[in-house]
Order: sequence, then C-alpha cells, then structure tokens
Amino acid sequence: MSLPAYEIFKKEQTDFTWVGAAQELESAKKRIKELSGHSGAEFVVFDQRAMKVVAHLTPPLGAD
Repeated sequence: MSLPAYEIFKKEQTDFTWVGAAQELESAKKRIKELSGHSGAEFVVFDQRAMKVVAHLTPPLGAD
C-alpha cells in the first residue's frame, strides 16, 4: 500500500490545516471544489513527490 501523493489543506490567514489526502490529482481537485462550496475557504493541493502546491481554489469575494 502506498501513501497518498496529494495532501489537501485549508488555508486560514497564514496557517494551513490538513483536511485529507488523495492518490490522484483529479480526485484532490474535485475534493477541494466540494470543500470550498461548503465553507467558502481557500484550499490547496500539495504534491508530496514534487514538494510543491499543484492546485488551489480561492472562493469568490463575498462567498463567506
């Protein structure tokens, strides 16, 4: 069993909170869309192998 390659984080001002992981990038992107729709927060997907953010979703202004 391999570890998930993509970590999902919620951005809160200058802090990041881990909210989940995914094996596939498309699954991670789908998940941040779902999460953002419920909370109106910014989410990022971090690629553990490349050690960089590979996707992010910022809600529109006034979404809160």
